[in-house]
Amino acid sequence: MVGASKISGPEAKKLFTTDSIIFNDLFTFQMRQNGWNFSSQWIDNIDSEKKAANAIFIKSNFFTDANGLVISNYKHYLFWKLLPQIIFVLILLAITATAFLVTFKSLKAQIKLSTLKDDFISNISHELKTPIATVKVALEALNNYNIIDDPRLSREYLGMATSEMDRLELLATRVLNTSLLDAGKIYLQQETHNLKTMVEEILQNMQPRFRQNEAKVFFTATGNNFLVNIDKLHMQGVLVNLLDNSLKYRLAPVNININLTEDNGAVQLSLTDNGPGIPDEYLKKVFEKFFRVPTGNRHNTKGHGLGLSYAAQVMRLHNGNIQVNNIPEGGCIFTLTF
Repeated sequence: MVGASKISGPEAKKLFTTDSIIFNDLFTFQMRQNGWNFSSQWIDNIDSEKKAANAIFIKSNFFTDANGLVISNYKHYLFWKLLPQIIFVLILLAITATAFLVTFKSLKAQIKLSTLKDDFISNISHELKTPIATVKVALEALNNYNIIDDPRLSREYLGMATSEMDRLELLATRVLNTSLLDAGKIYLQQETHNLKTMVEEILQNMQPRFRQNEAKVFFTATGNNFLVNIDKLHMQGVLVNLLDNSLKYRLAPVNININLTEDNGAVQLSLTDNGPGIPDEYLKKVFEKFFRVPTGNRHNTKGHGLGLSYAAQVMRLHNGNIQVNNIPEGGCIFTLTF
């Protein structure tokens, strides 16, 4: 405006100081409108006590060099604004941790399966070598040393070959039955059988094995009714496997006790031996497929880790149960519950 007088410095400072109060109110109102619910205040002295240690001070030259904005109690606002990002980060961390754990467990399982596979191949290779070598020696003797002209020796060598071929057949049957059980392709043909009679038949058939290992086998039956609904073929396989283990892991002299009990229709069969027993940490693992109690790289005892696994599978299909425990005097006891 022409002729208007200029505003002096002190007057301008006083005017802008007065206007800063209105500006502060307007600024605070606008913050509330924007949803910024934290404290803010314009101050005209940078060194004012209003600048708390936990507050943010923003210097401004809008009015004078000494003005600025103090913002306090903003942490709640920042937290809620950052909460979605925090949750997203936590979800990502949880997914990453879960993926790591799943991968780690899968890797451990793969390593375990690889170890079991290697042990199985090694054990079954050793088990196959013996009957093959025995049959080969018997056939060479019959062909090259005129043993065929001696009926007694011929029968002896042929008997050896037949026995080893029976072992090969048993091995192949175990592997096949285990695979079929896993695939659910074996269906039990359950009929009512006398378990006492079946045990006696098995013991009679295994007499040559018992004599060969100088084993003493004792069988007792307590009760009246030993009729059970079972698949005879597979249940015979279970009992033969248990007896075979007692002979393989024998300690001289070999003593095997078989007890059959019946109480109000509940039938239980237990087999106790005087072998080395099973370390406590492996008691729950002996029924896993391919598992054998670690003995390093030694194969003094033949086996392939399928016998007890097969026994456990057959008992489950019969709605029965098989357990193993060590006994204080040495050896272990297998218990079949029907």
